[in-house]
Amino acid sequence: MSKEDVVSAVRSAGLPVAHMAFPVGSKQGLPYCVFYADEVNSLFADNANYAEVTTWNLELYQSQEDAESEKRLDAAVARAFGPYRKWDAWVESEGCVQTTYAFSQVERKQG
Repeated sequence: MSKEDVVSAVRSAGLPVAHMAFPVGSKQGLPYCVFYADEVNSLFADNANYAEVTTWNLELYQSQEDAESEKRLDAAVARAFGPYRKWDAWVESEGCVQTTYAFSQVERKQG
């Protein structure tokens, strides 16, 4: 899976998205998403890396919970990446709701 796969899934839900952050000086209104690779684990056997497991975090920022935006993003993430974990937090400093999606992808390597 690549960054482009995550971008494509989020855009299919009709939401703006950036890797890590939007460019400095750009003004992005809510709702929007950012994503990043939380962790990459290599799987080895017989002295060869045969797969990598990447855990991605996708964060949706909203001024208030928007059930329609979340429903579209839930469906896009499930369709593109399968099972995911999801949780909410209030970001006091920004005055908004952060909904985080975490999902993993296994990429087979050529041995």
